[in-house]
Amino acid sequence: MTITLKYFGQLAEVFETSEETRDLENINVTDLIKEISSGYDLDHIPYQIAVNQRIIDCNEQVNLNDGDTLALLPPFAGG
Repeated sequence: MTITLKYFGQLAEVFETSEETRDLENINVTDLIKEISSGYDLDHIPYQIAVNQRIIDCNEQVNLNDGDTLALLPPFAGG
């Protein structure tokens, strides 16, 4: 299955891209976050996770499907 990953703000800087696609076997959000964050120090960057434009709880076990989009969203500032 193919998943699109989108990174915003400081996270795009850390990953040096704002978007990528990955071909994966059956995987859930928690395992995918562990996989993509290995090798990066993300502990100091707060972020939320959205699957198909729906923000989810980071402890929620959401299985991903072919064509899904997962976004890592830093806090938004208003003005």
